[in-house]
Amino acid sequence: MTARASYAAFVTQMDEILAVTGVTDGWTSNTGQPWAPDAGIVMEPWACDPANPENSPRQIEFQVLGPAAGDPEADRDAVVRYMEERGMKVSGVFGGAPDSEADVPWTAYGKGENGMEIAYASSLMRRGLSLAGECSSHPSMQDVVSRSEP
Repeated sequence: MTARASYAAFVTQMDEILAVTGVTDGWTSNTGQPWAPDAGIVMEPWACDPANPENSPRQIEFQVLGPAAGDPEADRDAVVRYMEERGMKVSGVFGGAPDSEADVPWTAYGKGENGMEIAYASSLMRRGLSLAGECSSHPSMQDVVSRSEP
């Protein structure tokens, strides 16, 4: 998949996951950059195989933080169902104890056969989503990736 095709698929995937949470606005990167499909976000591809970065296919990754969830467990479970419906292997499904701090998240991780990874955490204080897109060996995945680059 070309860099532009990877970027387009990544944006679609991110927006689908945010829609599953029921909250599509108010998500930002850890640097405060808002998430929006047309925001022109530039990403640098990473090696899918960190042990062999020179010969590895590459993928783009982005992390966003969002507003608190009213029901963190149900929120996390909706994202788990989304991952399962897409054939991802789901692991690391954890949740806070009833007497735990409000900021202890309900979390889940998923990995697809194509290298896609989702890490999701939901709490009464905030939500977090890390998405790594599909791995690609296309030469255009060697430099920065955006809607218009390369």
